[in-house]
Amino acid sequence: MRLLAAPAAILVLVVASACGGGGGANFPTATNGTGTTGDSTPAPGGGAATPAGPAAAGTCAQEAGSGGETISMEGTHNLNPSDVSVGVGDPVTYTNNSKTNHHIKFTNGPDCGFTLIGKSVSVAFDKPGAYSYVCTIHPTFMKGTVTVQ
Repeated sequence: MRLLAAPAAILVLVVASACGGGGGANFPTATNGTGTTGDSTPAPGGGAATPAGPAAAGTCAQEAGSGGETISMEGTHNLNPSDVSVGVGDPVTYTNNSKTNHHIKFTNGPDCGFTLIGKSVSVAFDKPGAYSYVCTIHPTFMKGTVTVQ
């Protein structure tokens, strides 16, 4: 039994390191012909995400929006600022200035997909309301609200 302990420990470490948070993005490879995958996640390199369900009131683009507000992802787990207010149709741009990837998902809005290091994603809402969001990779630290007036 002792001979199996070392290989088993190595296997556990390899599996655990592969599941680490934020080291790399797992993009789907198939798209539905619109630049997005069937689950509203933007495919690598393209297109705007479709809203996530009937209550969603916004769309995402894998680029910086012009005007509106900018939220900077900094350090490993910081958003600066985390809460913003914009008008209907004005973009909120998430710019990844950190050293890890992030994934912005709104509770009652679109899933904006991965924001890779050095890249931006913008979202615009077509209905007033408060839209809570979270980085699904770092949900304890990276969350906030976009208020659309």
